[in-house]
Amino acid sequence: MSTRTAFEINSRKGVTFKQYAVTIKFDVGFKYVNIIKLLVVSNKGFFVQFKVITQFVCCHFCLRFSIAKLFFHYLHDVSFGKWLVFFVNERNTFSKLRVLHDLKYKRCHSNFDDKLESMRLMHAVVPSHKLIKTPEQVAKIKESAKINIAVLDYVAEHIKAGITTEEIDRWVYDVTTKMGGIPAPLNYEGFPKSVCTSINNQVCHGIPSDDVMLREGDIINVDCSTILDGYFSDSSRMFCIGEVSPEKKRLVDVAKESLNVGLSKVKPWGFLGDVGQAINDFAKENGYSVVREIGGHGVGLEFHEDPFVSYVSKAGTEMVMAPGLMFTIEPMINMGKQEIYIDEDNDWTAYTQDRLPSAQWEIQVLVTEDGHEVLSW
Repeated sequence: MSTRTAFEINSRKGVTFKQYAVTIKFDVGFKYVNIIKLLVVSNKGFFVQFKVITQFVCCHFCLRFSIAKLFFHYLHDVSFGKWLVFFVNERNTFSKLRVLHDLKYKRCHSNFDDKLESMRLMHAVVPSHKLIKTPEQVAKIKESAKINIAVLDYVAEHIKAGITTEEIDRWVYDVTTKMGGIPAPLNYEGFPKSVCTSINNQVCHGIPSDDVMLREGDIINVDCSTILDGYFSDSSRMFCIGEVSPEKKRLVDVAKESLNVGLSKVKPWGFLGDVGQAINDFAKENGYSVVREIGGHGVGLEFHEDPFVSYVSKAGTEMVMAPGLMFTIEPMINMGKQEIYIDEDNDWTAYTQDRLPSAQWEIQVLVTEDGHEVLSW
């Protein structure tokens, strides 16, 4: 439990305080660390002292900075001159943690920045500010997404057995450009077409061709991405051509359900690993596997941004989902094993190693203050 001892602290400005230190021991793994009081002294005679610090830390160094960040949360919109922050241990000794000049925060930024910084100090992967979309950027991205959704709606109305994937490519190009957009895949890092069309055992990045005709019983992923005024949207859908086998139909359905499972884990200040593990667990529970090498990605201001979104990750790991972060959820669910290979001839198309079918749906998601919003589907 706690012990109380008296001590005196003399600041450089000659202000003397007599208070009581409270020491609490807690287990952080291999050893006990003594949590100490935080004493903050200003050169104008103000001081603040916190009795109990309940922040989990992994080492003494992190403890110091975590306590400093806690202090910021209690003092918004104040400026008491120079603050001296002291770190007090159970032997009544203390050390100066840092000197802060003119401590003043605006509420609109301090909570967000402090949250990111405190999580970074706890060794979490936090997004840079350039990855956080502003309301103005989100509005522009939504306009791009309107085109992307319209293109996929057009494909859904016209796709059938007997058409070639080259025809799908022309549909995508024509509808996108007529609405004022640009197909993002076209000439992206050498990709030759406006859309990716991946059939049966093609995992992703299938290249449209006049030589590839859709047949009864095929399953196909059509992956569309749109640029409008420099803003990007990205989503894909699966289509069953005519009557497909029950095995293929179930694979397509489970792949779509996995999106909702992952989406349920998209919460502000959660971790992308929460999404990844939920999807992976769901796929395995249904007897399927998830591709490791290819995943989702940040999107909006560029076609592919950080972060990489893995679906073989662990809960509590990967990047923090701060409000404003935008990314795709697009797990590739294999009927058989997770191993894939890349076509050596075109260096783009991924296939399942065991030649069994694969299915993938993709949505574009924005993390919001109270949850999430799906922008393109």
